[in-house]
Amino acid sequence: MQAERERLRETNASHKALQDELNKTNTVVNIVEHRVADATSSLKTARQNLEDLNEVSVKLHENQEKMRSQVLDLQGVAKKQDEKLKENRELLEHLAAGHQVTQARLAEALNGFDNMRKEKEEHRRQLQNLKQGQELAQGQMQSLRTELADVDTTTRAVKEGLRETSSLLLPNIHLDSSEARSASMRHGSLLQTGNLSAVVATPRKAAHATFKGSTR
Repeated sequence: MQAERERLRETNASHKALQDELNKTNTVVNIVEHRVADATSSLKTARQNLEDLNEVSVKLHENQEKMRSQVLDLQGVAKKQDEKLKENRELLEHLAAGHQVTQARLAEALNGFDNMRKEKEEHRRQLQNLKQGQELAQGQMQSLRTELADVDTTTRAVKEGLRETSSLLLPNIHLDSSEARSASMRHGSLLQTGNLSAVVATPRKAAHATFKGSTR
């Protein structure tokens, strides 16, 4: 009985130890279950985060493809801009050369304009000289007209004087005399009307000489 009691006591002690171990194991299991639940929740969160990250990665990839396309477009635009810049540079050089040619032509035109202005001044001076010469010629012509009028007046006076002289000398002159013949040979007969008209048509000196010869 004593031995059985000892074995029973030992058995109870073992059972109590096992109960304690079981309690400890249950506690550990509970802790593990909580940790598994936490791990599961963390795994779900991680999975959700991974899915979100995957979506973000897809979007980033799409954005990267868009960026790559935009970069290619920008490279094409940059290439076109370079070509346009090269064309503009060539055009600018051509315009600069044309500007130099235009400046040279402008300088030539200015020189030609100066020469034309000098020629114009020379023509104006010549025109002024011609105008002065014309005025002088007009003055001389007016003077000649005045002189011709005087000559005409003198001629008319001589004509009248010749007529009066002829009318006075006609009764006293005989055509057969030597003086009349010599005077007729030198000056022409004053008794004929044709010679008288010829004498009137001569200039002043000839008319004056005829007048002197007839009076002699």
